Amino acid sequence: MTDDYAAITAGVSVTLLLICVVEMHVVAGHAKRSVEEVSALPSDDDTFREEQQVLRDFWLTVVLLLACVVLSGSLLLTGLWAAIENHGPARWVAWGTLLSNAWGLLALVTVYLTRALNELQQAARAFATDRLTTTGERTSSEEGAPVPEG
Repeated sequence: MTDDYAAITAGVSVTLLLICVVEMHVVAGHAKRSVEEVSALPSDDDTFREEQQVLRDFWLTVVLLLACVVLSGSLLLTGLWAAIENHGPARWVAWGTLLSNAWGLLALVTVYLTRALNELQQAARAFATDRLTTTGERTSSEEGAPVPEG
């Protein structure tokens, strides 16, 4: 590992660590609110969907927590390597920082994709519910009337 590589990976690690901490705070807060909402529901309601959301939020919190731990360890090892006078190449530290940064980035992408898919699923569910509860009224474009061109 060179000094330049250590500086670059340390910068990437700090950036990913900061984003992971913020995202973990957001996801943990959402998980806490989900638990409170599910706990407030009457026991005779079907709470499977809500419980599934709570588990997903806690799983995402754990993934982000692990990413924070791995990134912190990598950052500490890189700092220790840089602090040693006449340090050698330390290929294992270079590989460790590369893998920890990859893990942190993968964790963030996983959280963002899971959140996006969850939002799409909720939107589709709301759209389907809205379509089922409409009174059967149709707009003029659905009845076959010509749609005005804009």
